[in-house]
Amino acid sequence: MSQQGLALVLLALFISLLAAGLARFGTLQAVDWLIYDKTIQYDQLPPADDIVIIEIDDKSLATLGRWPWPRKQHAQLLHILQAANAGYVAFDIVFPEADLNDP
Repeated sequence: MSQQGLALVLLALFISLLAAGLARFGTLQAVDWLIYDKTIQYDQLPPADDIVIIEIDDKSLATLGRWPWPRKQHAQLLHILQAANAGYVAFDIVFPEADLNDP
């Protein structure tokens, strides 16, 4: 084997060991997430003008109490949206336990 061939084999071995070591300690995953976050910016369409996303923030929680709010609160929100002629409404809520005071 020539010196150039041996150098390539040693370089490949070094890169493989380096990649294995970085993968073992999760370093590559962090780099992968960073690259993903940067590239996904270029793969998004502009949001439609007729879509509204409501975020539950700290101020809302301070005013209305712990999450999830009582089912009556969600029903009131649905009535408000219905009165505003909302076409479609989707809730992404998990009610982990029954609320005997607010069925």
